[in-house]
Amino acid sequence: MHPWRKRILFGIAAFLAFLLLVHLLVNVFGRAILTAKLQESFGKRVTIGRLSTYFPLGIVVRRLEIEDLCKIQEVAVSVGPFDLFRGKPSFSLLKLTRPQVTIRKSLPSPGQEILNVLNTPVQPAPTPAPQVASGIVLPRLFLGRLIISEGQFNFVDHEITKDGLEIKVEHLNVKVSNLNLGSWGQRTDFLLQGSIPWREGQERGSVELKGWIDGIKKSMEASLKIEKIDGIYLYPYYSAWVDLEKARIEKANLNFTSDIKGVDNNVTAICHLELTDIVRKPLPEGESEEKASKMTNAVLDIFKALDKGKVVLDFIIRTKMDRPEFGFGNIRMAFENKLSQVHSGSINPGDVLILPAKLLQGAGKGAVDMSKSVVDGVFAMGRELRKSVLDTLIKPPKVVVPEKK
Repeated sequence: MHPWRKRILFGIAAFLAFLLLVHLLVNVFGRAILTAKLQESFGKRVTIGRLSTYFPLGIVVRRLEIEDLCKIQEVAVSVGPFDLFRGKPSFSLLKLTRPQVTIRKSLPSPGQEILNVLNTPVQPAPTPAPQVASGIVLPRLFLGRLIISEGQFNFVDHEITKDGLEIKVEHLNVKVSNLNLGSWGQRTDFLLQGSIPWREGQERGSVELKGWIDGIKKSMEASLKIEKIDGIYLYPYYSAWVDLEKARIEKANLNFTSDIKGVDNNVTAICHLELTDIVRKPLPEGESEEKASKMTNAVLDIFKALDKGKVVLDFIIRTKMDRPEFGFGNIRMAFENKLSQVHSGSINPGDVLILPAKLLQGAGKGAVDMSKSVVDGVFAMGRELRKSVLDTLIKPPKVVVPEKK
């Protein structure tokens, strides 16, 4: 046998021996090491049912549980040949099977200071590490593919109701390619789909987000579609401003779509909100109609007249890709502009028949004044929704006071 053949065979044998040693060490010590690392990262109790390896460099973790945060039936991690030379932790594949993630919004303890997200802008650090919640910092790593199968995300808001208002996304399936956690990278493609169960016996909603983002060029394209949003289920968020009983609203579903494009760090989201199904309670015989019910009728008639029988609101959000901000001022302005069309001559003659005559007679200043009381309540609800989510995900930094010497 030629010497070069012996060297090749020796190299192959040495590599196989190295792989065997790695598999042996990971199977023996991997479960304890991974448990300790996850507890350090999340600051919570972690349990792992079983950890095993597969050839050539793959790890499977079963029955992973992080206390009060998530349960995952199976986690599969695969390392490719090029992942060893990237200079940072890299995996060709990370697959999560049936993960269940729960985030709770709790009442603050007495004396606790809460970040006011409505008045204080969130300033990102120059090179931030992604934070999911207080005390949780995700590591910097590269994922060739991230796959989530049949996941479930739960958000429970104990501030809005005593028992907690729960919003779920079930059958959550996610596919992401070329994902850089902790830093901007080249083009990342993503697809997210899921269903939203509202009240028992009611239709399920659905959510879909797909597109791509390029961190180096600071450009992106994405589309977001949420269908069959149950406005009655979310009533606790706006109950202080709207009385559904007086307005005689029994059912209300909404659809929302947004086409998002970003070029040179400038992001434009063209949004479309449509009321697809509203059911009014019949007025009891002998009772006069409440003011809130009359106002609801007037606003719905205006929108239907402007959009051929549909209740539609279109608006645009402009922001920055590296400092994304959103607010409800865009929707408020679109709402008032829509109502102002009543006296600006934007309604077709044939559509005027849809509107009550008395409303048209005082449509000038009166329509916009009437709209303000409705808008105030709607956007106060929006601010509460925004505050509930951001207060959970973004906590104020701890201030360290040096001890007096």
